[in-house]
Amino acid sequence: MAKPKTNSMVAVLVLVLFLALIAGALGYVYLQNRQNPPRFVAERQGIGNTLYDRIMQFDAFENYPRTPEEVIDLFMDTVNMLHGDIILDETLYDEIISQQRILYGTDILMMNNHEEQREALLSNLEVLRESGARSIVLKQKPAVYERDVLDECSIRVVHTLSVIGDVEIEYILRRNNADQWKIIGVIEQ
Repeated sequence: MAKPKTNSMVAVLVLVLFLALIAGALGYVYLQNRQNPPRFVAERQGIGNTLYDRIMQFDAFENYPRTPEEVIDLFMDTVNMLHGDIILDETLYDEIISQQRILYGTDILMMNNHEEQREALLSNLEVLRESGARSIVLKQKPAVYERDVLDECSIRVVHTLSVIGDVEIEYILRRNNADQWKIIGVIEQ
């Protein structure tokens, strides 16, 4: 008769240890998620990581885009990242804005500082969220160079807002003394 009690005690002990192990694992996962909250919306995690890595890999000296089209491609990645309903972790806004500002010419940088740009972004995002819109870059047209001025060009991009429709924006770029193409103007058509 002593053996059935021993077997049932062992079974209870194993069950308690198993439940404690599961509770520990769940607690660990919970703490990890609290310490490292998700950076991107779950269903857009893949595109979020891809865009973020591409944006963060360039700098003003070694990996700067070589052509006006590459500058606008990278700028559009920042626009998609900031306005595409991808980011959950708002600390990423500052990182992406800093990278975006590397693509701007001096005049644009002087017209609005980083904080002003961040505030304008947050305001725009609020409007987009309220309207249910999401910004998606649809098509970039080829660069058009000014006649006899090869250091300045414009590139038109069609932005599609999911609720509003297409908006064409013209980006004006100029090559600076460091042989880098910088965005010096933006005109909404």
